[in-house]
Amino acid sequence: MKTKNKLNKMSSIDYAFQNYNEYSSPALTVMMRMSNAFQEALSKARTLDSSTITIADYGSSECLNSMLFIKHALTPFRETSQQPILIYHNDLPTNSWSKAFKTILEHQDSYINLPNVYFSSVGRTFFEQILPDNSVTIGISSISFHFLSEDLSAPDHVLASSSNDLEFKEKAAKFAHDDLINLLELRYKELVDHGTLILQFAGETMDFGQYLQDANERLYEKGIVTEEEKTSLSAASYGRTTEEVQRALDQEREKFRVLYFNKEKVPMFTGKSEKHIEIFTGMSKMVVGFQLQKTIKRTEEERNEILKQYVDEMKDLFEAKDQQLFTDLYIVALEKISRDK
Repeated sequence: MKTKNKLNKMSSIDYAFQNYNEYSSPALTVMMRMSNAFQEALSKARTLDSSTITIADYGSSECLNSMLFIKHALTPFRETSQQPILIYHNDLPTNSWSKAFKTILEHQDSYINLPNVYFSSVGRTFFEQILPDNSVTIGISSISFHFLSEDLSAPDHVLASSSNDLEFKEKAAKFAHDDLINLLELRYKELVDHGTLILQFAGETMDFGQYLQDANERLYEKGIVTEEEKTSLSAASYGRTTEEVQRALDQEREKFRVLYFNKEKVPMFTGKSEKHIEIFTGMSKMVVGFQLQKTIKRTEEERNEILKQYVDEMKDLFEAKDQQLFTDLYIVALEKISRDK
């Protein structure tokens, strides 16, 4: 009840992915699906040249999920190795870094409680090189690399990848491909030879995006948002098809060896509960509030009321579908091929 009251008092500015930790448990469940690949990467890291294992966490947000995920893997690793671990958490400069640091330093299940583990942060977009050449032993990214370097406003859908406009779809697919190639090229530079890059990102079917699209249409039909506002409320993300992902991997085959490549439909919630509704509502407020700041030029009071309408509609849709929240998910593990070969 306390959390709900706090949410009701916040403005749309406050929703710009603030308080992510409170509503990130579905994302943690998803992140844990790449535990095996991360464990294997840790085991292999012992044989690489560097005495310190450097982990780069691309798209860390407020760090709770990353911290718990890494702690889960490092605990058994520490039973057989005391090798120093240095973790770089990366996200945008506008990220809640003070909350991230507080989480890492004060959480009872923090990896900082393990011996010989150190951390730092890099407040910069991962669409640029953020660490020196040949410095990263293991790179990880969970539910981040489907985001694009720019917003693409489709004429008929909030998600660029779900548009039925053929001309726009072709443009969006090329943009998303170029973004992914850029991300892989940058990570290639940062990785040490034979270092591992583990990626987890959404595919073309995302229930959350469809809930947002349906809510967007409802608000337009009710006259709450204009046609221009409806069209501009786009999410800077792109759900790639298997063919699109494979094409990027093929293009980079001289730089990366594919260790693992799998796609599955993942439930972010299982079963019905009040807690799921609370988390979904919090997620909706963060995501929609962030988009409204960028796209709807109204007074703060008007924008807050529109935000409430969006969230109410999305909550109704979520409950009507028995609290279903699925997403297509890729897990890809890549090894950097030595430049000597």
